[in-house]
Amino acid sequence: MCIVVERKLAERKDPVDEKDRSTSWKIGIFFYSVALTLVYSANVYFFALVKDDSEYQLQIEFSKGEISWRNSFLWIAHLLPLCGLTIDFCLNSIVLSHKHTVVNLIFTFAYFFFTYIG
Repeated sequence: MCIVVERKLAERKDPVDEKDRSTSWKIGIFFYSVALTLVYSANVYFFALVKDDSEYQLQIEFSKGEISWRNSFLWIAHLLPLCGLTIDFCLNSIVLSHKHTVVNLIFTFAYFFFTYIG
């Protein structure tokens, strides 16, 4: 939002001084791109490798009680952030830099590595 305000002030020939310009948007976009990558990779990891084990573990731990709501909650807990971030990404039209690709890949591989070990 600060970028839009700064641009509009510049168009009216009332530019913002260099020291007053906002730079926190760069950090926000970086963390947004990392969050987007980690949410997608967490769902890929869950549905490809962990889903069956999680469902079996729920059946073992709650064999005497009702487990259908727990399975539903497990699905919702993984799909809701994915849907929310996808909708947010489509509506906001945030331009992600290709320079963040390397950092995103490092975070993703580290996530896969640590969750596989854990």
